Amino acid sequence: MAIAACAAARQNRSTNACLATGVWGGDHVILQVNSGGAELEFECATGRITESIHPDSHGDFDVPGEFHPQSHGPTRDDAPAAQNIHYKGRVEGNTMTFTIVKQGETLGTYTVTRGEHPALKKCG
Repeated sequence: MAIAACAAARQNRSTNACLATGVWGGDHVILQVNSGGAELEFECATGRITESIHPDSHGDFDVPGEFHPQSHGPTRDDAPAAQNIHYKGRVEGNTMTFTIVKQGETLGTYTVTRGEHPALKKCG
């Protein structure tokens, strides 16, 4: 079904191929790309890209997603809800640089490499 979602999204958006699936990692982040989007794990947050990623002919992309900051200690029932954001970036070969943007404000910029799976130092 995930492959079908990527194919359907490709038909509706453009002829650009979906981003290669698998793990992309870098300093402070792991990005697990699947055909329907991606899951992100940061040292003190989690994130999700909610649609398949189709870089344009220059390697650029801009996709909606969620970002959920975390804090030290156990998760509370009244913890803030996930924030709706955009992930904007560029893919060049096996390297991707992306920025998390919320209502025009940059929350962070990260560079990841396909196949890298770094150890994260979780909030503690």
